[in-house]
Amino acid sequence: NFEFIIINDGSTDNSKNIIDAYDDKRITHIEQENNGLAKTLNIGASYCNGEFIARTDQDDICKLDRFSIQYSFLKKYKDISVVSSAVSYINEKGCYLGRSFPYTWPFLIRNKLLNDGCVINHPAVMMRRNDFEDAGRYSEVIDGRFTDYHLWVKLIKRGYKIKNISKVLLKY
Repeated sequence: NFEFIIINDGSTDNSKNIIDAYDDKRITHIEQENNGLAKTLNIGASYCNGEFIARTDQDDICKLDRFSIQYSFLKKYKDISVVSSAVSYINEKGCYLGRSFPYTWPFLIRNKLLNDGCVINHPAVMMRRNDFEDAGRYSEVIDGRFTDYHLWVKLIKRGYKIKNISKVLLKY
C-alpha cells in the first residue's frame, strides 16, 4: 500500500523508457527539465497523498525491509517526525566500501544538528508529511548541498524530533 513518485529531472539516459515499461497504478511518473534538488523534492512531495514521505536517489538501493521498518517505527513512535538509518557505502559497481554509524538518540541528533552539522542520511529518510509541510518544505533558495540540513534545522527549531535507526536500510 504505497505510491511511488518518480521524477525524471532532466536526465539524458534511458530512464524514461525504463520507467514507462512498468505498468503499475502506484507509479506516478513526472518528466521535467532539471529544476534542482529542492524544487524537485517539493514537486514530488506535492504529489504525495500518504501520511509519510520516504525519499531516495536514483543511484541508491533500498534494503527490502526499509519501508516496513520505518513505517512501523513512525506508527509506534508518534513523537518522532523524521527517521533515517545507517547506510552502507557502495561504489558505482555496487561493491561494499563500509557503513555509517549514526547518532541514534534524538537529543544528540538535535545538538549535533544545531552545533556541528548534518548527521542525517538524507536518501534514507522517511518523514511525516504534515510535519514536513509545517516546517515549510525544502528551501528552494538554499538548494544544493544544504537542502536537507536546512530542513532538519527548521524541524528541530519547531520542536520536532529526528531519530536514526542503527540498522543499515540503504546502500548509498
